Amino acid sequence: MPYKCKEKALANKRERYVRDEFPSLRRLKQHLKTSFKMQYQEFNALLELQAGKCALCRKDEPGPNKRLSVDHCWKTGKVRGLLCSICNTSLRQVDAVPGWTANALFYVGQD
Repeated sequence: MPYKCKEKALANKRERYVRDEFPSLRRLKQHLKTSFKMQYQEFNALLELQAGKCALCRKDEPGPNKRLSVDHCWKTGKVRGLLCSICNTSLRQVDAVPGWTANALFYVGQD
């Protein structure tokens, strides 16, 4: 008996998957809305404005299973652009640690 219930549950899950948007797209839309007060259409418009490239390093969009990250000001919440994961992580250091950029340039220039 439980086997039939499991089959029905899987069939319902497949039906919802086909009927609704793909779960990852639905999660992205919800993340944009709750984290940045941004609609999916705005994200796509920004992506198109940047020609699918990172706003800092200008490298192409990461690929089909990865996407550019929304960069925003932590103080105001204002969206600045879309960044690749490397630039987003680096910029986080610049924002978080005063003098990080100067220290990094000094460190790299020591060679």
